[in-house]
This record gives sequence, C-alpha cells and structure tokens, in this order.
Amino acid sequence: MSVKIHFHIRTNRPSKDGSVPVFMLLSLNRKHRITISMNKLIPLKKEYRNCSIPEIKKLLIDKKDQLFCWDNIRERAIKGDFNWETINNFLDNEKTRANNILLSFQLRNKHITLELFKNAFAKIEA
Repeated sequence: MSVKIHFHIRTNRPSKDGSVPVFMLLSLNRKHRITISMNKLIPLKKEYRNCSIPEIKKLLIDKKDQLFCWDNIRERAIKGDFNWETINNFLDNEKTRANNILLSFQLRNKHITLELFKNAFAKIEA
C-alpha cells in the first residue's frame, strides 16, 4: 500500500486579511485522498498585504506561488511571517503523528482506510 502525506495551502478562498489555510493531504494508493485542515494560516508576503481581496484574486492567476509566505516545493512556511518556525514545527509534528497512526495500523496488520485514518487522527487531536 502506497501512502503519501503532503501539505498545501488553499488559495481559492483567502480570509479578510488575505491569509490562506494550510491543509494536509493524505493519499492512499494514488486513488483515495483525504484533506484535513491544520487550522493554521499562511499570510501574504509583506509587499502584498495592502491589497484588497479582489486584487488578491486577480494576482492569484499570475503570481499564485509568489503571494504567500509558503514554499510549495518544500511544503513549508517561509520567512516573512513572525511565526513561520512555529508553523513548520507544528507541521512536522502533525506529519509524525500521521505516520505514527499509519504505523500502528500496519503493526496490528489492519487495513487502513481514509475513514479509519480520519477518525484516529481526530481522536488524538482532541
């Protein structure tokens, strides 16, 4: 079974201040996917913070990867926000937690499904 864990930002609905949420994407065998909110926001880069939401949406078409304090390749927050290190530590911990859940299913010889993973991830989080 192939399992991949990735982090991404959703730029389609920026908040009032222009920041966007971070999500974890879990993919099983390339077919089945689940997206879980990490409840963290990635702000706009300093030079774009004075833009209105309609302006941001227009800029998203051309400069999507350049607007936010986020590195799509590394799947990490970048300098430009005061708590970028905290966000990255949080994402590392969440990825470790997700891998531990997957490992526990594997050690018990249980087949993992998206629903089982989501339930296990939510229980530990609460």
